[in-house]
Amino acid sequence: MGLHAGLDFLYDPAFNFQDMASTQNEVYTVANEPVQIPSLPADSATTIHAASTQTRIRPMEDDFEELGPVPCPWKIHEEQRSQILGALSPFHHLLIGFTLPSRLALGRYITGYFEHYQDHLPILHPVTFRPPQYYQFPALFLAMAAIGAIYRCETRTAMELFRASKQVVLETWQDGEDSLLDRDTDLHSAIKQLRTVQAALLLDKFAVCQCDSQSAKDTLTLQSLLAAYLRSSNPLAKSSSKTNCKNWHDWVIHESYRRTQLGIFFVLNLHTVFFDKPPIALTSQLDVDLPCPTAEWIAPSQSAWDNARMHTPNSVSFQDAFSALFSKSPADKHLNYSPFANLVLIHALLQRIYLARQMQPNPSGSLREADMYEMGTVRGSLH
Repeated sequence: MGLHAGLDFLYDPAFNFQDMASTQNEVYTVANEPVQIPSLPADSATTIHAASTQTRIRPMEDDFEELGPVPCPWKIHEEQRSQILGALSPFHHLLIGFTLPSRLALGRYITGYFEHYQDHLPILHPVTFRPPQYYQFPALFLAMAAIGAIYRCETRTAMELFRASKQVVLETWQDGEDSLLDRDTDLHSAIKQLRTVQAALLLDKFAVCQCDSQSAKDTLTLQSLLAAYLRSSNPLAKSSSKTNCKNWHDWVIHESYRRTQLGIFFVLNLHTVFFDKPPIALTSQLDVDLPCPTAEWIAPSQSAWDNARMHTPNSVSFQDAFSALFSKSPADKHLNYSPFANLVLIHALLQRIYLARQMQPNPSGSLREADMYEMGTVRGSLH
């Protein structure tokens, strides 16, 4: 049985053989680089335990449907893979030696991204996501595939996708660096910039999760891109309130933008938490509303989204929510934020504590009384 007792279904030779037999051009590699991924939800452990009590191939008398193909919600066809290759053709001089995985592998990777990673950094709307819409943004597509490959235990392929996506991001940013900070950018260009920045954000989070300072250093340029975007003006910064966004698909774009802004702050602050680096994105630079409630974000249709918005309060700005943590007013309490909003607020508090400690004459000493009083107010507001 060994150390991997109970997890043999992950390494079933028959399963790997079947996959390899159906994809002649696909290359499978064994993970040989340390990569840390977010922990699974609590109920996932139960699922794994239940799966470990069964063999992948059942006895002859059982239903043969168990041997059928695993469904892939985000299936990619060969012509679609060709479209991705076409979108990557302007960058062929930067991608020497890179081979795009097969269509079946890409479908598995994108499915892995949404099944296992999406909730850890919810900046892409899973309900309205359609792969063909993202082929014109190859950097983002490759970044998603890199993360999905990690969850498919294909680390070497993930690293190749990571490096390819990074090259495309940097080249795209260099070509449009002036427009990135242009206040008069049209909406189409703003959406294109958003997808490039989302790719950079996923890549930076990918590197940070390896808990390796060298990997983090490799994304210094990406961090500069993210910080610049956070400070820039953008047409998508317009309020996505109930009066301004009544179309579901328009709202998705605006909501994705502000979630990306908050995600930039969260991921950049991870560098401070993990590697004790001075923050390059400050809470004062976040001029957006907090993410919408979960019911709105996961609504499966326009009608369900309309219904969810009827039962949710108006959005709250990040600055108002953060200030409320330091207030003793009862009116500022009992606000119901989404999990992602709470995560961002926690990192805002961590940054506040970090900066307060840096102002101490003696770094090893305790915080000033005023800072301790402030933190006590926050603790009281959380109860």
